[in-house]
Amino acid sequence: MSVLYFITRSFPNVGNSSGGGALARQAQVDVLKNCGFNVKVVVPNPGGPTIEKDGILFIGFKRNKKIFSGLERIGLVGDAYYPWVKATQKYLKPKVNSNDYLLCVTGGSADTFMVGSAIKKSNGCKLILSYHDPINYTTFNGLLVDQKWFAKKDYLEKKIIANADAIFTSSNSFKNALINKYPSMANKIHNFYFGYNNKQTIGEKAYNFPLNLAYAGSFNIHQSPEIMHKVAEGLKHIKKRYLGYYENYAPIKEYINDEEFIGALDHKSFLEFAKDKIDIGFVSLTSAYLAACFPSKIFEYINLGLPILGALPESDAMDFINHNKIGKAFHYSDIAGMRSYLQNITIVDLVQQRENILKLKDSLYYTETLGGMCSQIKNLP
Repeated sequence: MSVLYFITRSFPNVGNSSGGGALARQAQVDVLKNCGFNVKVVVPNPGGPTIEKDGILFIGFKRNKKIFSGLERIGLVGDAYYPWVKATQKYLKPKVNSNDYLLCVTGGSADTFMVGSAIKKSNGCKLILSYHDPINYTTFNGLLVDQKWFAKKDYLEKKIIANADAIFTSSNSFKNALINKYPSMANKIHNFYFGYNNKQTIGEKAYNFPLNLAYAGSFNIHQSPEIMHKVAEGLKHIKKRYLGYYENYAPIKEYINDEEFIGALDHKSFLEFAKDKIDIGFVSLTSAYLAACFPSKIFEYINLGLPILGALPESDAMDFINHNKIGKAFHYSDIAGMRSYLQNITIVDLVQQRENILKLKDSLYYTETLGGMCSQIKNLP
């Protein structure tokens, strides 16, 4: 029986993986298994041995993080996890057959794609590249993730993509950008939203002022959660809540004594907290480059029946919220627009948005959104 090797850096209960990316990888694996694929998950095990545990293959490797990060920056290696790339290639090459599949997932790193491309070349198996986010320091519509000096990786991406049998994206914005960038691969590029897993039962909800507006995500410049403070500052009918590892994020520190900072919760605790103590979910991405991404938190909020306030670039994530009337999304720079929206929001608005969410919800369960992956893989020539 053929094997589908699912190669990823992020997976639940692996290292520090615990966020939306890890849950999305789990959803992909669950769908693939339900479709009948014999899936073996492959992840890094920094500083440890190569072992198989609970159905997951941990590939051990050693590296000097500072040295390899520097080599990546100047373009001498494709990724700072290069020692893991080599260790994984060495381990898998004797095991992978021509009728096997490699499904390599990236959340911004090139390492998994590098593993898959090399083994495809040597073993002739099927190679599927799955983008959660673009590879860092490749261009998206001519843009880069930031302005740091860093060797661009478009040359590496182009070489790897040429070996792919199928390419999956998680947003239509990114799918269209990839097709424009690599038109010869257009018929191999397909979009599948990740959707949500761990389906929640949603009961009646009574909205009362003050409304609880919550940010639950990463505290970094790409999401800039301080925007929520600027949008809702001084609004007496809005209570702000921040969930996550906020302690070391400088732009938010001046607000810590003024707001309710919950800290990080495990996923189960977050779901229970959100159902009881969040009225509106805030989601943000703060650059045009990040239009390639579709925040997994949007699906999480839909699972919970929560209306959404988005601070986003022009993207299908923004269009999705506004078209389906499940909240309101603004350009991330439009602080005044978001603030006016909150100033004028009514209970009737929230009730209608929640009704729209509940009508949409079943179609966004991960088995629905990701189901098309299976037919694409099974029909590969």
